[in-house]
Amino acid sequence: MKDAALRLTAAKSLGDLADLSALAPLATAATSDPNPDVKSAAGAAFAKLTAVLQLNRKQYVTSLASMLDKANDVSLRIIAAKKLGELGSDALPAVDALTAASMEADPDLKQVVLNALKRIQPK
Repeated sequence: MKDAALRLTAAKSLGDLADLSALAPLATAATSDPNPDVKSAAGAAFAKLTAVLQLNRKQYVTSLASMLDKANDVSLRIIAAKKLGELGSDALPAVDALTAASMEADPDLKQVVLNALKRIQPK
């Protein structure tokens, strides 16, 4: 319990930093921490931090693609897909991850992913 409380505090604190190096640990915690409260806090902190740090698009896209690919929580995957779609053609490196996610059974995820792909690769 103590470890989970520490990880929860760390996730919230990392979200308050305007430091690009916090993205990877937050993405990892949001996708693989065994404690659902830590996962949720890390996902929220990741979203908050990415809103501030959209300057380094390459690392941002990589982190979002990783979250889309590895998160067990479909709501985090939907957030990642939406954010990738908002980036338009800057998210081209994430097309493979989005294409793989478009094959998922969840209809909400599938719809968000297809919309993101349309925004990234308009015809």
